[in-house]
Amino acid sequence: MTNIDERNGTSRRAVLRGLGIAGASIVLSTGSAASQPATPAREVERYQNLTYVERPAVDHQSHSEGELRLDLYLPEQRTPHPVPVIVYMHGGMWMFGTKDGEQQLFEQFAKAGFAVASIEYRFISEAIFPAQIHDVNAAIQWLRAHADEYGLDPTAIGTWGASAGGHLAALAGVTNDVEEFAGDGPYAEYSSDVQAAASWYGIMALHKMVETAPPESDMPYEEADSPESQLVGETIADNPDAGKYASPIEYLDSDDPPLLLYHGTGDELVGDGQSERMFEAARERCHETTYYALESLGHSSDEFYSELTSKPPATATVRTVHGGCSTGGPRERTKTGPLASLSDMERFFRRNLR
Repeated sequence: MTNIDERNGTSRRAVLRGLGIAGASIVLSTGSAASQPATPAREVERYQNLTYVERPAVDHQSHSEGELRLDLYLPEQRTPHPVPVIVYMHGGMWMFGTKDGEQQLFEQFAKAGFAVASIEYRFISEAIFPAQIHDVNAAIQWLRAHADEYGLDPTAIGTWGASAGGHLAALAGVTNDVEEFAGDGPYAEYSSDVQAAASWYGIMALHKMVETAPPESDMPYEEADSPESQLVGETIADNPDAGKYASPIEYLDSDDPPLLLYHGTGDELVGDGQSERMFEAARERCHETTYYALESLGHSSDEFYSELTSKPPATATVRTVHGGCSTGGPRERTKTGPLASLSDMERFFRRNLR
């Protein structure tokens, strides 16, 4: 793998929904978009610590003072062409975590033919919501602005995250048309729309954490000292609307890009009821969503990676609702058995970032 350190590197689905939305004009790379899907590569090229936005209040020990950065993993191609992009957000209760914690996963997806951008975002100690989604969207705009430089396909960008990052990945996917969440960095003329979103055990309804809590949990869900209340700067138990404002489930509609949910039924921190509720909302709103309920898995990226890369596949119940409702209601499919693998997520992005 090639490592390059640069500190200051500065539908396809309905032809990007951002073309018509106010305040988020779509500006793509000057080059032509790829007509080829993601293609496998043997080697990975990595650019580290690319600054995508300056934030004067950023001072957490995991961040560089005054700026937010990303690492970019690229497939080395025999015949170069623009590649689809997956933007990754790490977990950590919006309080901690680093962008370089899942390098093995990033390299695996880069070898599958995707660019992976693992990003930093502001923590609660640095700014409260919606700062975090502003950062995600600013990173997406930076990637579009630098698409030619790094060989990226600006019309094929998806999001992916775990836990708190899963919340942000899903939120980015369902708020393409929410102007107040658009990126506010130096490339605001570029769209922050995405074409697909995947969440690993993410928080979908901050104001429903008590209802979806794991059995016998003693976490202070929705109380003043809970992570979700700290995120929005208010006690959600006293003001549910503050939680709704930051909840992906409140923005989901049938026109949003496809969503992929993975959640372990043994999640002791964020109950699988969070993803279950998101799937039920997708069913009601005829949104294209697939939900993998992974048998007995807990709240851990390492555990997920281990199970999803093992053979035979992990045991799961998979439910899919297809976008667009007929007169008979939503079209839904359910399967159960040893059938869940990381290849399913690869196929999801390959299908939707084309």
